Amino acid sequence: MKNIAILFDIENILGGYSFKYLYDISLKDIIKDLHQKGYENIAIQRAYADWSNIKLNSIKWDIAKLGIEPIQMYGFSKGATKNASDIQLVIDALEILHTKPFIETFIIVSGDGGFTSLAKKLSEYGKKVVGLALKNSTNDIFKSVCDEFIYIEKLKKDEIPQSVVLDNNKLIHIKNDPILKDMVLSIKQTDTQSLEVAVDKVQKILRFIEAHHSGKYLLSRDGMNISIFASALHYSIKDFKSIRFGFVKLVDFLRYVLKDTNFKLIYKEPSEFRILKKSSELYSFMNIEPLFESIPTHSFENYKTILSHSRPTIYIPENKDEFYLIIERLIRNREYYNLISFGEIIDSLISLDIDEIKLNKTIHLLINTGILVGDQSSIIIKEQNFSLSISSIEQLLSKIEKNIINKLTSTIETQELHSDILNEIMDYFQ
Repeated sequence: MKNIAILFDIENILGGYSFKYLYDISLKDIIKDLHQKGYENIAIQRAYADWSNIKLNSIKWDIAKLGIEPIQMYGFSKGATKNASDIQLVIDALEILHTKPFIETFIIVSGDGGFTSLAKKLSEYGKKVVGLALKNSTNDIFKSVCDEFIYIEKLKKDEIPQSVVLDNNKLIHIKNDPILKDMVLSIKQTDTQSLEVAVDKVQKILRFIEAHHSGKYLLSRDGMNISIFASALHYSIKDFKSIRFGFVKLVDFLRYVLKDTNFKLIYKEPSEFRILKKSSELYSFMNIEPLFESIPTHSFENYKTILSHSRPTIYIPENKDEFYLIIERLIRNREYYNLISFGEIIDSLISLDIDEIKLNKTIHLLINTGILVGDQSSIIIKEQNFSLSISSIEQLLSKIEKNIINKLTSTIETQELHSDILNEIMDYFQ
């Protein structure tokens, strides 16, 4: 028969009203340590706190996962009612003592000296009393009347990453994210360039979230916003960028990695993507996103998108004839294009009657591929003077091809480039 009752004084073990130890203590580790010491036959687990306090949100998941019953205590603040939790814990312990005689061991998770009298009374009735608390917040008298006292070990700082940076340089503080806080000690971080390893890591994250947070996220009809999943993904795969695996957008990466899982990607108007279980129902205003059956990396359109993504951008002209009108003008008047400003280059080409946006993009392409070379790389383009570095179409194509290969190779770190598509891109310039 299960014969142990554990009563948690949350205020005490988290360091008072400031909760200064909130992110240094793991309830999961406390229970694990008790199991290792032989305290496994647990019949009752109760935790006393003002659970409406938003500071406690990050440990609510531990409470639910471990099967601990939360006891709501209002007035959990400074003033006359600050001992409400202590009083309720004592009342409950005495009620258990008299109504549940099969309980032989009481574990009081607190170092508060106010529980000294309770420990003595429980001992008088032949019950074993175990105290458990941080060493620097333990009352010596309370410790002395316990049959056994166990000290809580604070998590090592190097075990708790403080934050994770997303693709858009947004900083997520792990201590403020209940999923991340729970996950960082369960899923090891990986530094990988393998799409296969990345897919496996994604599936581990999904299984973790399903096991620990499914009621809130993946099993609800709303699903889980991909921003929540993204923070977990960026922690789990060091320096994660979906483009490293050949997917310009995170959504495209998810379309591929979810195809053999129990999850689906849905779209909610006007611009929100969510993940939820395939067995979950959908609201009428949500649509299921199609999943990629094969890696879409090696396609003309995807290579083109990658080349235009992030700096330096390599623009593939929409109109080849217009592109060559510009190039021929530059080569024919090569001596003129020597230490000439960006604005002067544009002005010299206006007579070609080409859309100004296309003209700007083409000049940026020539700058980014080293065909037009600036005199001061440390300042912005429009404040530099440029010189033409080629004298023939052959030189132009060679420089463009070299830069396209360098950009794609440095961006898609995980896969070999597809030569047929590279040829297709270069054919587009010829």
